[in-house]
Amino acid sequence: MSDLLYWEGRLVEAEKARISPLSGASLFGESLFESVPVYQGRSLFLKDHLRRLEKGCRFLDWRMPRPREFKKAVALFHAARPHDFMIRFNLAQEFKMPVGPRSVSPLPARLWAFIRPLGHDPLGFWPPLGPVGVSPWTVPEVTSVPNEFKWAFYMMTRRVYRRHPDWKEMVRVNSKGFAVDGAGSAVLWFDGKKVLAPPRNWVGLQSVTQKKVTGLCRYLGVPVVEKPWRPAQVLERGELIFAGSGVGVMGATHLGG
Repeated sequence: MSDLLYWEGRLVEAEKARISPLSGASLFGESLFESVPVYQGRSLFLKDHLRRLEKGCRFLDWRMPRPREFKKAVALFHAARPHDFMIRFNLAQEFKMPVGPRSVSPLPARLWAFIRPLGHDPLGFWPPLGPVGVSPWTVPEVTSVPNEFKWAFYMMTRRVYRRHPDWKEMVRVNSKGFAVDGAGSAVLWFDGKKVLAPPRNWVGLQSVTQKKVTGLCRYLGVPVVEKPWRPAQVLERGELIFAGSGVGVMGATHLGG
């Protein structure tokens, strides 16, 4: 699946794509991305994901590619690989010399995309399970990092995964030890009676899937409460649940770290 890349409006072999060394992603670690599941050629909640991506473009003063470009990427991948998959859209700016921290580009952000297998079985009743850890690195406070879009600030998360390759997900906490989000998804705790979600005004990445899952819970009559909680409380009762486009819905077999 990883042999093809959507690049400049068509699918090319990944090794043949050439990204400029003057990309803001490589120079400044400045990029945006969205991962979207695609079922039978139809992308799930694409409008919601593009709306979140647009917030990031507004924050960075970028011109966002038109929605039809994202839909074209999905269609081309589905034609080449007619089965369910996860597509990751990536955006970054490219510059011309001379370039520095104050450089801006009048061009729309560069879009490229690739696909990978789904992290879940769409037809399976039970969610995937796996060991989960608690990150030793705290999440920045909401006053320092906006939480309305996804951008590439996963260096600490990647470092933890290198040290704990068996962890399938992890809980990220704030400076007070309260759960904020997962490494790649929203984190929820079902204590046996209600679903507890971290307060939305915290710095956790705004989750498209969490909004859908909590809405479904309310529809089914399961109470949803925004309330701070610590990972250790999950060991006493209930279930730890991760909800995100990258994993679908995942449960934990045990909690480490």
